[in-house]
Amino acid sequence: MLEKLNDRERMFVFVGGLVAVAAVLIMGIMTILGHRSALRADVQKARQDLQKIREMGTLIQRLPSGSQAPTEEQLKNQLRQMIESQGLQRSSMNSNVTQVNKGQEKVQVDISFNSEKLVDIFQFLYQVEVSGAVSARVEDLQITRPYAEKEVYDVRLKIAVQRPSQGGGDR
Repeated sequence: MLEKLNDRERMFVFVGGLVAVAAVLIMGIMTILGHRSALRADVQKARQDLQKIREMGTLIQRLPSGSQAPTEEQLKNQLRQMIESQGLQRSSMNSNVTQVNKGQEKVQVDISFNSEKLVDIFQFLYQVEVSGAVSARVEDLQITRPYAEKEVYDVRLKIAVQRPSQGGGDR
């Protein structure tokens, strides 16, 4: 079939074929590079997800189990010790225990501070929430600034822990 064409037409068919083959190869390479780039992004995202899962795993391991949850008095004593170690002066500390559902109770301690530096309060909150010095969580935090020109604050917070019921009856 190529024998019937003159030299000029053969050259045109040959160059056209080379262009077509080059276009197919370039498109194939571009497709492969695109897939490769997408796979790299997927691998990077999977590594980030794995890191988040590992961080969550360590957080979950640090969570208190029901058997380790402190009683009302234990929680109050732990909080008193932390408050004293931070050099804070509490104005009040009240606690109560409520039934959450069958077999579970919630121990809650309400603490008020007057005229305290915010840095000291944040260090106390860090010990409770992050370092796990107390196996409880801060549920409510209210910060007010009673004096406009002073850097002291009044703080009210509620610290609670949920634990298995001790006595089956309502308290």
